[in-house]
Amino acid sequence: STCMFDAEAVKKAVDLSAYAQCEIPAEECKLRQLILTRVGKESQVRSFQVKLRDEEDEEEEDWQPAERRTQVSAGLGLFDVEPFKVWYGAVGAPCGTDCGVDQLRSVVVFCPIAKGGLDAIRAWCEELVEEAEKSDPRRFSIYRWHLRHRYWNLDSRAPVRPLESIVLPATTKAKIVDDLTEFLSPSTKAFYLRHGIPYRRSYLFYGSPGAGKSSTIVGLASAFGRNVCYLQLCDEHMSDDALRDAIHAVPSRSIVVLEDIDSLFDKHRTKKNNTPLTFSGLLNALDGIGTASGQLFVMTTNERHNLDEALVRHGRVDLSVEFAAALPEQATTMFRNFYPDSPDAHRFATNLFDALGQRPLSTAALQAYFVAFRHRDAAAARDGVATLIADLDERAASRPPPKRTNLGSNDDDEDCDEEEDVEASDEAATGITLPLMATAFFFIALRRLLAPAGTSLY
Repeated sequence: STCMFDAEAVKKAVDLSAYAQCEIPAEECKLRQLILTRVGKESQVRSFQVKLRDEEDEEEEDWQPAERRTQVSAGLGLFDVEPFKVWYGAVGAPCGTDCGVDQLRSVVVFCPIAKGGLDAIRAWCEELVEEAEKSDPRRFSIYRWHLRHRYWNLDSRAPVRPLESIVLPATTKAKIVDDLTEFLSPSTKAFYLRHGIPYRRSYLFYGSPGAGKSSTIVGLASAFGRNVCYLQLCDEHMSDDALRDAIHAVPSRSIVVLEDIDSLFDKHRTKKNNTPLTFSGLLNALDGIGTASGQLFVMTTNERHNLDEALVRHGRVDLSVEFAAALPEQATTMFRNFYPDSPDAHRFATNLFDALGQRPLSTAALQAYFVAFRHRDAAAARDGVATLIADLDERAASRPPPKRTNLGSNDDDEDCDEEEDVEASDEAATGITLPLMATAFFFIALRRLLAPAGTSLY
């Protein structure tokens, strides 16, 4: 078999008979990078590789440009990281790939058997992963599942967002925060384990767009020190196995977000896209057998009524929360957030909802209004609601008309509607309607019946 390191070079520094050796497979891209980054911090290293940072961490909280936009890790060679030795080198000849010429590279970790051998290597790798997944109190990490290499890629680190900045109805926010606080308590964890219940919590956030579903997820991640892991279920390569692997490999202390869950299947379990993922595969993943303890799942949808009940039954969804159009309470709170020294919050909300009439208002539209007035004073924002109303009306006028739907009908009913439309168009094309044709046939039959025998009708 092919040796995954240069035996001659390694033997000069390593007594292979006294060392345990562990190869880090090529598909473990994340672990490889963590090891090489750690090795690159050693003072005696003279071989490096430099690349752009994986995370979009280019600005600090004081809005000053970051000093480093690149990440340094170890290059090719054999390195000492007491008590380990790490080999990073090329294996075999270069070969052609879809991305050009490439060459297999291996990462092998050696550790003296007397100092723990394989157990020490595993403990070191787990320490590196745990450190990488540790939440920064000023930021939270955003991961996205890399389908090709089957690992969670650190996409970015975003500034934390205080829960106070998430403007929801007080009862709605309390419902979510209290539920999560209770779930994460030591007594709740002990209860779940004592009764053999999988220790995880699943939420369904549903309702109108722009009502705060995504913002709430960010606020929860910030408040509870969690990573956020986004799963793109509609990808054409997302299979049952890929989803299972993603759920099992979720970083610790994470919120797994399955956005627009209604885009996969309708309420009759009919597939709505070309992904190979099956409905049963989705259910098995949500059941979370074998997932890490204490994980949180959030599914989002704008159309709760289009979900199959099996998807949101008890055990798969522990708490459903509706995100509806903004209320006067939210308008008051948001005005106070932007103009804390002004006493006009209630007056603003009254002016706004008197002008709205029956128009629905999202918190996203309300926030956009305050952003637009960021250079104006509180009085201007209080009295400028006509600007928001005009914007809402303009957007409503530019939307395409809604498709005709027959609520409660099945697919066969829709097919019948289409057939009736075709028949109507045929009638319009010929200028003859079905009732007129029936009347004509009736008089022809009656004339035949009354005419004397042998009489020609034409």
